Amino acid sequence: TTYIKANKNDNNHEMKTLRKQWATIPAVPSIEYPPDVQSIHQEHDTLASTLGDFDDLQQTPTHNPQFANTDKNTGNNNESKSTTKAIILMDAFSPYHGQYIAHAARHLYGAAVIHVVSDFFARYLFQVEGQMDHLSSRLPDLSDLDFGAHGNNNGSGIANGSDVESKGEIQIWKSGLPSNIQICGIYCESDSGLEDAERFGVALGLYPRFHDGFDKARRDKF
Repeated sequence: TTYIKANKNDNNHEMKTLRKQWATIPAVPSIEYPPDVQSIHQEHDTLASTLGDFDDLQQTPTHNPQFANTDKNTGNNNESKSTTKAIILMDAFSPYHGQYIAHAARHLYGAAVIHVVSDFFARYLFQVEGQMDHLSSRLPDLSDLDFGAHGNNNGSGIANGSDVESKGEIQIWKSGLPSNIQICGIYCESDSGLEDAERFGVALGLYPRFHDGFDKARRDKF
């Protein structure tokens, strides 16, 4: 039986070793776009009973250029420059929790969902379950980024005093986002991924507008 070590220093060292093994599989955004507006309308009756009663559903915006309206006279895509709102969901495995939120975001609010796997689950699925399909959706390396006590950084989304390699992984991940994507929040389903979610939000520059920063007190209960 393979066990996941509990010591944080050991975990960090082991993750560095694993990331070297995973180097040929870059961490990239795994994006699920919303369906087109017509599909949202067709699914309204079945969704309402499980996801609540939402008013004015027929006005639900869809910002994905793939499904944007086209001007019949010019043939131009009218919404090609519009923004697609997106939410990051970390460790969204449960059909009654994370997947429920993902479905509601895409089908009721026209938002994209970006799935990310925390360090703990990336390691568990690889070492214990022998899986590799999830590795491209893993969290970029945040181990050497300096977030300060409460998520303070230099305003660029990359903290001061951070390791060049870790900065590089974040930049590579961000470069995989379409230019029209605007990340408006990050949510984690698992307890083991909460710190990763906080640190990731800061590293992406979501703090303070779309994120409440990184605070060690939330983890250590002091």
